[in-house]
Amino acid sequence: MTNDDFIVKAAKALGDKNRLKIVKELAKRGTMNCSETEKLTSLAQPTMSHHIQLLVESGLVSVEKDGRTSILSLNQKNIEALTVFLGKVADA
Repeated sequence: MTNDDFIVKAAKALGDKNRLKIVKELAKRGTMNCSETEKLTSLAQPTMSHHIQLLVESGLVSVEKDGRTSILSLNQKNIEALTVFLGKVADA
């Protein structure tokens, strides 16, 4: 994925209030499991799975399996790349 492709996918992923809420909460907590994201957003499990899938596909969120539990965390490398990009835009 090129940097431009990543920026487009990341921006689309952050363009939904529930996904933005998840990213902000992950920034605070470090990790969350899927049931915690359901409680955070009050969304049904299938809807939450869709949102998580979009965040993972965007590269903003990483997921690791711990048995049957999926543990979500921010992909720090990609978050930093997005921050650098936005900083350059702000400075322009």
